Order: sequence, then C-alpha cells, then structure tokens
Amino acid sequence: MIALTQIIAFVKGYWYSIITAPLAYWVFGVNIFHDASHFAYSKGWRVNDFLLNVGFLFCTPYVWYHQHVIAHHSFPNVHGLDPDLYHIPKMNRHSSDLRLKKPHKFQVLTFPLIWIIAVPVGLMWNGLVQALFKPKFNRAVHFAQNEHLNTDLLWLRYSFYAFLVHVVPFLLHGLCLKGFLFAIVPIYVLSVCFMISSQINHLTPHTHEKFSKNFFIHQILTSHNVATGSYPVYLFTGGLNMQIEHHLFPSVNHCHLHKIQPMVRDLCKKHGIKYSESESLWEAIKLHVAHLEIFQK
Repeated sequence: MIALTQIIAFVKGYWYSIITAPLAYWVFGVNIFHDASHFAYSKGWRVNDFLLNVGFLFCTPYVWYHQHVIAHHSFPNVHGLDPDLYHIPKMNRHSSDLRLKKPHKFQVLTFPLIWIIAVPVGLMWNGLVQALFKPKFNRAVHFAQNEHLNTDLLWLRYSFYAFLVHVVPFLLHGLCLKGFLFAIVPIYVLSVCFMISSQINHLTPHTHEKFSKNFFIHQILTSHNVATGSYPVYLFTGGLNMQIEHHLFPSVNHCHLHKIQPMVRDLCKKHGIKYSESESLWEAIKLHVAHLEIFQK
C-alpha cells in the first residue's frame, strides 16, 4: 500500500517522490521478487515466476536466473564461476584473479558512482547485451536457450523498461528539467538500494578468497550477516541480512530465516566454523570498503 501511495505521488509530480517512490518500490519488490526467484514464495512455480517479475526494474528474470540463482548460489566467491565477482571489471576488482588496473587503485573513491549506475547500466543494459551477444554472463555462467530459459522476450522487456523508466516521466511532467530528473533520479536511487543490500553480503575481508570442499561450509564461509536483530534492516534488505541462512536454505522464504539463524550460529560455534556478521548496516558497509581497499593494491 505504501509503495502504491508513493507511485501515485510520483505520477502527481510531488518532488519528494523521486526519492520515496523508488525506495518504496525497492522495499516492496525485494521482499517479493528475490524469494520468488528461488521458488520460495509459493509452491506453484507459475506464481513464483509471475512474482519474480515484480522486480523487473532490478534485472530481467532471464539474466537474474543465470547470474544469481544458477551461478552465484552454486559458487559464491569462487574464481571464474561466480559472476558477482566480475561486474564492471574495468572499474571494480573483487578477487585476486583479476589483473590490477589503474582504475582499481581508486575504487574506494569511485564505488559510490558504481553503486549509482550498477542497476541501469550493469544489470539492465549490459545484461541485455551479454544475453543477446555473449555465450556467458560475465564470462562465468553459460546462457541457456530452452523452453523455459530463452531470450525470446528480452527486447520487449527492455523496451518496456526503457519506456516506463525514461519516457513516461517526460509524458507526465513535460520535456523540462522536472521531467528529466523524474526520468533519471529514481532508477539511480533504486540502484543504490540494490547495491547496499547485495554488496555487503559476500564482499568483506572475512569472506573473500575463502573456500571449502564441503558445499555447506563454503556457503557459510563466503557469506556475511548484517544486523540480524534489526527489523528495519530485515525489511529493507528483504531478509538478505541473514545471508548465511539464505545461502544454506535458498528455497526457504525469508520470513522463516530468523527462526533458523540462532541454530545455525550455534552449530557453527560448536564446530569451529567462522560465522561472519556485523551488528549494523553501517559496520557492514565499512567492511565492504575495507574489502575494496585490499583489492585496490
């Protein structure tokens, strides 16, 4: 309901809505589309597939299935196999297998800019180009072409995305500065929300370059929890703040993870397995910056 009120405010042209509308859409979308992409929202796959499209402004389902569900969850932080290590590689360096380049030496300073453009440039437009013209996404996961995973509707999806995000605001508010700002600012706000909720989960000094032959231990070692006792953080991230539990049980809806989390932490303590967590969102962001510092040298 809150998301709907902010979209109405956006349509009416209230200036505050260029911030509140994408923020409300993010909170609404992430609490639905991420679980749906893991078939964790409903027992019916068609329901999950439909709800995945609630988050179509973050990433198209075709690219998201390959990048996140198939590759990242199978090989978190594994060199050459986790595509999340190789977004915008000319500007970002998250692993030692990437050759150090001059722009990497400034990534602690440039990461806010990358966070701003990550969704519209990295996931959306770059995702389209790779899906249509490359055999792999970020050279890490092969694209599939079958009955359920194919590129048949990609051009239509991206055309609709571009029209809704970058054209409709001009139709609503005119070919003027207001129309331009309403067409540009919201998608960048959405991008920052996405990056805050995703980059702190695996890219920290405690989780990078970790590996275990045991699949479940590897999921724990390469994941990082954030403020698990904070409901606002839980709501903002759609339960992604319990990343360890999510990676162990990806098909479990995030509303149940808070029940699992204490048991997982106790089990890790019992067996001497590193369980990485931050007490606040700010602490987690600082850890991510520390990770960037390591790989800019």
